[in-house]
Amino acid sequence: MTSKDPGNEPSLTGRVLQIKPLRAGEGVSYGYRFRAPADTRVALVQGGYAQGVVRALGGQATVWIRGAEFPIVGRVAMDVCVIDIGTADIVPGDHAVFLGPEHPDALAHWARVTGMTELELAAGVGARPAGHRPDAELRVDIGRLRHNIRTLRERMAPAELLVVLKDDAYGLGVDAVVTAASAEGVAWFGAIDLPSVLRAKALRPEARVFCWATATDEEVAVALDAGLELGIGDADSLERVARVAGDRGERAVVHLKIDTGLHRNGIRPEAWPGAVARAVELEAAGRIRVAGIWSHIAEASDAEDDASRAVFDAAVEAARQAGLRPEVRHLAASAASWHRAEFRYDLVRIGAFCYGVRSAGAPEIEGIAPVATLVARVTAVRDGLVAIGIGSVDGLPSTLGGRISVVTPGGPQSLRIEPTMSWVGGWDGAAVGDEVEIFGAPSVGVPSATDLAEAIDTVGEEILLRISPLVPRVYV
Repeated sequence: MTSKDPGNEPSLTGRVLQIKPLRAGEGVSYGYRFRAPADTRVALVQGGYAQGVVRALGGQATVWIRGAEFPIVGRVAMDVCVIDIGTADIVPGDHAVFLGPEHPDALAHWARVTGMTELELAAGVGARPAGHRPDAELRVDIGRLRHNIRTLRERMAPAELLVVLKDDAYGLGVDAVVTAASAEGVAWFGAIDLPSVLRAKALRPEARVFCWATATDEEVAVALDAGLELGIGDADSLERVARVAGDRGERAVVHLKIDTGLHRNGIRPEAWPGAVARAVELEAAGRIRVAGIWSHIAEASDAEDDASRAVFDAAVEAARQAGLRPEVRHLAASAASWHRAEFRYDLVRIGAFCYGVRSAGAPEIEGIAPVATLVARVTAVRDGLVAIGIGSVDGLPSTLGGRISVVTPGGPQSLRIEPTMSWVGGWDGAAVGDEVEIFGAPSVGVPSATDLAEAIDTVGEEILLRISPLVPRVYV
């Protein structure tokens, strides 16, 4: 995944991770916002809202590969999206261009679709001003984090909790999160991105650390050097991991992924028997050890999730009948694991709820509180208005302007967002240095990241992850 700003032209590219068939009527990605009108082929591509591909672009934007445009279908996820490639000659490893010279009108199109400015969209893919923001900070409450993790471990037992650390622990900092989670007895960590899981393993060598996907031989080698457990989502990645491990005289610890209906990464059910048979051969050859069977669910409806669970159970049974002995089965993430005990199996992968981010459109989670509070200080007072030191290039979406209220010493005030600063309504005695809370914990009277997200039809995770790394993280 690369992002850069050569001159004034932002660039964002990813890599094709997997290609698979999608049958007529099948949905793709969370909530099934897209269902295939006819049989087609789709590609899973690196790049999601954590990298600046705004979630609202699902079904509204294209990706450029090998000289042609392909539409993003379904919801953009945190680190990946799915594109419809039909019969095009695309292969895993191909570079996909979201923004760049090959895709010259993309940024302007993104702005039209999202209502955001080209400047803030460019900033979101890495083209940010130099330095740090001295008048804003993201405060991370370690006590709340530990409480959330403790609550989750108690609720999930006897299943174990895997704390998800994607994208530097949702932008909150892998070091702080791993330290806090370890103090609460967590022994599993995981993410799709190598930097996050490599840092976790360096901090906790004895922990089991799971990496969702590796795209190249080099990434596999780095993961094996670190002692990571690897997700396997298709036949090609199974062969690649086994080959790299075998060439090194090692045995890779892998988790085979069955596609239970999300139709992104994962081995389709019709291909599962062949993949399992091959895994048995590779295990016998000493190249891999299958430690787990796993999947994601689409959370489209209870009925469809139940159908996905049936596919999962059948896949686990088929693997065992073939001779595999997986130690752990893991299917559920935050919402499903919280609400439906039958989805917990041996291990649950939870990110958002660890950090107190509730699902959009859902009530607050009993016993769980947001751990991050975004604070900006007053930098000027004039004409009944107050300027605060955070703006849209710092990751505060301009589309929030006029739609939310922030918490000031004088009470709630509306917000107008500019590129490098924002304005709020004044209050008696307002002074430079006063603090304004933009999102935080509703229990103390501050709107949550998800409250903000709902005002612009997105999710709390995107609000959190858009906050620039130039905004200091302060641990309290």
